[in-house]
Amino acid sequence: MKWKKINFLLLTGGCFLLIFCTAEVAAHAQAETPVAINIVETPIRLVKVRAPTFETAHVSSKRQTLKATGNLEIQVKDLRQNKITPWKLLYQLTDFSNGKKYSATINLGKGTVRALGDESKITAMPHAVSVGANETGTLVTAHSAESSDYLYRVDKQAIDLTIPGNLPAGKFTGKQTVLLLNTPEVN
Repeated sequence: MKWKKINFLLLTGGCFLLIFCTAEVAAHAQAETPVAINIVETPIRLVKVRAPTFETAHVSSKRQTLKATGNLEIQVKDLRQNKITPWKLLYQLTDFSNGKKYSATINLGKGTVRALGDESKITAMPHAVSVGANETGTLVTAHSAESSDYLYRVDKQAIDLTIPGNLPAGKFTGKQTVLLLNTPEVN
């Protein structure tokens, strides 16, 4: 019986020693190396977006059309390799709200696109759009093989906002979203 206990203890101790040695070997077999990533700006991006501003409205039972008091301006930077492929600007408008949502429609006349800093030739197709709440309209499709910086602008005289009647007095806010799309080349 003594030999069985001694054998058991020796066998158990040997297993623990073997596990400990194996764990030691495994720990010494590990290697750590750094993993690096590089994050760069996208080659085409929106630099600045200025929303149009509007005149003050009075409480009315009738629908009102408000004139803009400020321009819509969108600055684009294009550092792509293939600048012949056009890019697009899309426009969206949310409901206006003061705790309760109200639909509005914005009318944006044809804008203009110009190169900033030079007189590069630009190919552009601007569009007049009428966008209701949660709708999307295409403002412009453009490109230039020479230019990298663009300014798209709709003058305030070509912008208005139609709001429903029977709005209560107060401050209403909505959100415009401008999307810049890198249009893929079609072969």
